[in-house]
Amino acid sequence: PAVALGASSVALETLVPAYGAFANRGKRLPPRLITRITDAQGYVIHEAKAPKAVQALKESTAAAIAVMLQRAVNEGTGTALRTRYGLSGPWAGKTGTAQDYSDAWFVAFTPGLVIGTHVGGFDPSVHFQSAHGTGGALALPIAGQVLQRIERTPDLRGKYVRSFDWADAYAIDLDCDPRRERSPFGEWVKDVFRPKGSRADSLPAAPKKDKGFFDRLFNRED
Repeated sequence: PAVALGASSVALETLVPAYGAFANRGKRLPPRLITRITDAQGYVIHEAKAPKAVQALKESTAAAIAVMLQRAVNEGTGTALRTRYGLSGPWAGKTGTAQDYSDAWFVAFTPGLVIGTHVGGFDPSVHFQSAHGTGGALALPIAGQVLQRIERTPDLRGKYVRSFDWADAYAIDLDCDPRRERSPFGEWVKDVFRPKGSRADSLPAAPKKDKGFFDRLFNRED
């Protein structure tokens, strides 16, 4: 996945706990491989201590990110969880494609579960061509089948599929325009290649743009 500028090799062991903080009110828990060991009769031989949580980011920040990543599942590159695998839970998720389609990633989560999948090789020269190597095409189906089984099993659904009710108090409207804004360069190119007599100076003035979220937040004047 992309880390700051460029790309860096990150293992699922690192990536999954990071996303876990978004699901856990901003608190990051270190992963545990073994939680309990029992003998043949079911007696507990060893039980690991609960890991100590670290507040990695503000609860309000975690809530905002969780809400945005729910939209990625409901409307974005993770919609196959809904359309192909029929999931109905409040899943949030993120697809990832890196290194010229040599690595495909997908992470999905609720407050009860975080699952991460990766499809790729040790040698980045081995990769897929075009969109066949994306996170949505390669990594998401693995998670989709697992989560589908969880939702169809009552005991597992009750344990892992939990709502983001704690995040509702922090829900914000980012006021993001779903369409791409016009750029001055793009308008200049259009103006240059318009037929004679229909240049921009003969066109009606553009409507006044409404104030955006940050303009309203900081009370900026036009």
